[in-house]
Amino acid sequence: MDFTSSGLENPLSYFLLALFAVQFFAGEERPADGRRLTLLLLTVGAALTCRNDLLLLILPALGLALWRARPLGLARLARALAIGFAPLACWMLFSLFYYGFPFPNTAYAKLSTGIPTLNLCEQGLFYFANSIRWDPVLFLALLFSVGLVARAKDRLALALVAGLGLHLIYVVKIGGDFMHGRFLSTAFFLGVICLVRHLPDARTAARLALAILIYSAAWPLAPLRGGVHYINTKVDYAGIADERGYYFPYTSLWAYLRTPAGAFFPRREATSNEPKPAGADRRVETAMAVGFAGYWAGPDKIIIDRMALCDPLLARLPALSFWRPGHFARALPEGYLESVRSGTNQLVDSRLRAYYQKLKLVTQGDLLAAGRLKAILELNWNGSCF
Repeated sequence: MDFTSSGLENPLSYFLLALFAVQFFAGEERPADGRRLTLLLLTVGAALTCRNDLLLLILPALGLALWRARPLGLARLARALAIGFAPLACWMLFSLFYYGFPFPNTAYAKLSTGIPTLNLCEQGLFYFANSIRWDPVLFLALLFSVGLVARAKDRLALALVAGLGLHLIYVVKIGGDFMHGRFLSTAFFLGVICLVRHLPDARTAARLALAILIYSAAWPLAPLRGGVHYINTKVDYAGIADERGYYFPYTSLWAYLRTPAGAFFPRREATSNEPKPAGADRRVETAMAVGFAGYWAGPDKIIIDRMALCDPLLARLPALSFWRPGHFARALPEGYLESVRSGTNQLVDSRLRAYYQKLKLVTQGDLLAAGRLKAILELNWNGSCF
């Protein structure tokens, strides 16, 4: 529930995963149905446009659906794939041309940090432990769904369960997230679909619903008990926080309704992270998180994002040794502030200076500037600064 009304992509992910499940299970009796397969693949393409890593959740089921549809013939399968993935292909081509890269900058900032995989996996296990403490129903639902599906030997549902496994492995590998439960909610959603598919009877379903209702009324951390005065600013030992509780007093609809007419919203108390001047030119500042800071600063300032979420150069540099999941700070290369302030490339390191010259052309130059398309191909082919 924490992510069903937020500005994140989770609500759309739930909707598209539900559409996928409907189309996937609808093919149980007639797997070789070209129209249904095309609709299924369109849903997959839309889901991956929403969030690329949803692929792991649905990959085994998608593979099974294509295998079962093989009587359609290679030509019809290829046509369905082309139609289904057309939205994703169009978006990625547009992104490559306009932004210079096929994936969002946040992917480069969070997945190319240089942090050892073992450290990230350890953090990912902490993320699971945090979720078990905060929301034990989530993992119980996943375990029950796996057990019921395995017992029923339901091949279609088993494919979805395999996707859950791939997704959980991925979450561990990337180190989880700083929002407790966020990266597990889509897996939970699909797990519940598999769970209710194999409940033995209506009485069992009613008992399960009653148990969840009692949990929601009794568990002190359940979202339903939050109320209009909900607040929780604690961050646990692994850097994982209740983001809804942290920002609810300042940015919720309830907070907006209580804001006097004409008053600034959201209030500056929402975060203590104010932009810091980066030099004599006050137009250029640095910040460790640029969301609220950028909103307050307005369009007249340039804010260098030390977390690299909004900075294409820093996103391609290794993160500092102190980090929190989702918050991978970078050191500013020598000469970078001067480069941003002056608009000219003043980076001291010669290799980084050459890389930044191409990156600046790709991300700030005219779309049809001479050499831009070549630079886009070179940057995406090489992948890193050096």
